[in-house]
Amino acid sequence: MISITTAIFFLLPSLFGTAGAAGVWLWIPCAAGVFLIVLVYAHLAARIPITGYAYQWNSRLINPHYGWFTGYTALLAFIAGTAATAVALASVFASDIWAAPTHGDIVLFAAVAMAVAALINIVSIRAVSAVNNTGVFFEITGSVGAAALLFFGAIFFFRHDSGFAILTSTQRTVSGPLWYGFVLAALLPMYCFIGWEGAADLAEETNDPRSVTPSAMIRANYVSVAASLFMIVGFLIAIPHGTAALLSQEAAEPETPAEASPSVS
Repeated sequence: MISITTAIFFLLPSLFGTAGAAGVWLWIPCAAGVFLIVLVYAHLAARIPITGYAYQWNSRLINPHYGWFTGYTALLAFIAGTAATAVALASVFASDIWAAPTHGDIVLFAAVAMAVAALINIVSIRAVSAVNNTGVFFEITGSVGAAALLFFGAIFFFRHDSGFAILTSTQRTVSGPLWYGFVLAALLPMYCFIGWEGAADLAEETNDPRSVTPSAMIRANYVSVAASLFMIVGFLIAIPHGTAALLSQEAAEPETPAEASPSVS
């Protein structure tokens, strides 16, 4: 359930647009607040290690009516999230199947992707675990590896006019009150920190869930915090002319024949 790369590329324009480089440092207090929440729910997962956490926990802590409300809300969130993820997948890979994918092609690809995901879940939890572990491994190692290479290159090889100075930049691309930008930037890292509660929903499939589930939730949280902060700093210092210049670029237009063939003097 954790997708650091997706979150970073989704929130980076808003982060720098509203708060400048201060938005990067607001990662730290946001992470600290989320960690306190994780500790509370990790304790709850150890006390009530039951699959279906959103419904089960609230049903026992308050009453079944409130549990139904939270369980139904979680179900809607999963439905919307699954569809959004499938459509995002289709928008990237549909062109590998169709030369010029239409809206119908995107919908078909997304429907097939959701059907495959459902089939894997029906087969067994072990199959789900294998697919998830493979995806998480390649995402984290690939993205963190890319950030490490950018760090190395920015320090030793590709020095430019921005580099680490971008982490103290006050440039913003969106006009508006600075306090509003700070509030928004303090919430944006949440996109990178969600998903830790997913371990609790598989508690009944786990050996010794009272100890394994809480530690898995805490581990997912600190891995998300460390990897996302490392990645976003690594990506930012590699931008040659600063974030403001990057975000203010207009969409590229096709070159004319004259532009494509530079003259020789």
